[in-house]
Amino acid sequence: MAKVTTSFRLSDATKEQLDALSTLFKESQTEILERAVKLLFDDREQIAKADMDIRLENTKRGKA
Repeated sequence: MAKVTTSFRLSDATKEQLDALSTLFKESQTEILERAVKLLFDDREQIAKADMDIRLENTKRGKA
């Protein structure tokens, strides 16, 4: 599989989480990110619905 180089700016908290996951799973940060994207992509419809439900609930709370 061909590799493409892309740069991302991550918050300190996200970088720390990525470091912890990399250590836990004994994988590179790139492998962790690739796996996370694949999991999100494979379950995108279910995750998008859950995300929308959370956003709607937060909106309702904000207006109540």
